Amino acid sequence: MNEWGFGGEIKSWWDAEFRGHQDDWHIDRCELEHTEEGGRQRSDLTVIRGGVPLMCGELRLPDHDLPWPSHPDNLADAVNKALVRGARWAFTSDSVTLLLVDCNKSGLPVARVVHR
Repeated sequence: MNEWGFGGEIKSWWDAEFRGHQDDWHIDRCELEHTEEGGRQRSDLTVIRGGVPLMCGELRLPDHDLPWPSHPDNLADAVNKALVRGARWAFTSDSVTLLLVDCNKSGLPVARVVHR
């Protein structure tokens, strides 16, 4: 399976969960390969709430050049994409580990990780 197919499966799972918890979570949907208008960067997965990005994430499968979610470049990439989109949260994942990053915290991306 490639990153696109894996991302599509996660999107489907998350969208089903979001629909089931709409009254509590108020999350609209998950988008695969979301790109801002006029932009060139895209996030593998973007969670949308109230029509705006809430969380942007990067998936790293074993065939990726840097497959580790904790690699500083992967964390920085996820945080930068989230910040460009105005999202508070970023994440990186290799399908086993998910690192959740609070973009409102200061410091290096690794210091912003709030959940492993």
